[in-house]
Amino acid sequence: MTLTVWLTFLVAAVFISISPGAGAVNSMSSGLRYGVRKSLPTIAGQQFGYGAQIVLVGAGLGAIVASSNTALAVIKWIGVVYLIWLGIQKWREPPIEASRADLSGFSPRQQFWNGALVNLTNPKATIFLIALFPQFLVAGAPHGPQLATMGAT
Repeated sequence: MTLTVWLTFLVAAVFISISPGAGAVNSMSSGLRYGVRKSLPTIAGQQFGYGAQIVLVGAGLGAIVASSNTALAVIKWIGVVYLIWLGIQKWREPPIEASRADLSGFSPRQQFWNGALVNLTNPKATIFLIALFPQFLVAGAPHGPQLATMGAT
């Protein structure tokens, strides 16, 4: 991957990343409820989930999903159902005082896996990876290092 291709990818990734999505909402919710430091497991889980999606797309699952309207629709609807369920859970939570974090029910492991599931089932992330990654792969070069570079970006 040349520097020019990578810089073009970086610009595209930045513009897509600044649009709010499920991960941003989940991070803000966790930060407001538990505080910045206690939200780190949620953020780490989200990064793990996104990394897993990168690996799956790089392994060819993206091409399979992109070629099947049914598979893409199933992934989208799984994401929609999960995000609706998360929204209902957040809506049902009791209000908290802004002056102190509510640590009742806090579990770093649960926060990690919650964050991972948010990104694993996030249709925006899946579509981004399936649609954008192939546009920046250089055909004659090994795909592994290119995918690693884009994933790290």
